[in-house]
Amino acid sequence: MGLIFTFSPELEKIHVSIRTKPFLFRHSKQIFKKRTVVNGFIELFIKAFLRDHSYIAGYFQIISVTIMATIVIPPLWLKGIIIVSTLGMLYLWLNNG
Repeated sequence: MGLIFTFSPELEKIHVSIRTKPFLFRHSKQIFKKRTVVNGFIELFIKAFLRDHSYIAGYFQIISVTIMATIVIPPLWLKGIIIVSTLGMLYLWLNNG
């Protein structure tokens, strides 16, 4: 089975990481003093986002492509479309997470 999964390019290979102590928030405590459902969700999102390198890499990739596109493309109306679509995509990404 392992050879089949290794040599088949059509299958998505998920990287399984070994759980170690996180670099950030090692001795994790509460970020917010007031404990509400919204604050708990925000705290969970912040800690998960900062601990997982793939989230940070994806965010910086989206931001860097947008910045380069706004610098390179000359017409202002295209820059506006790119910025608005990027903000919309980030809004959807953050709401679906």
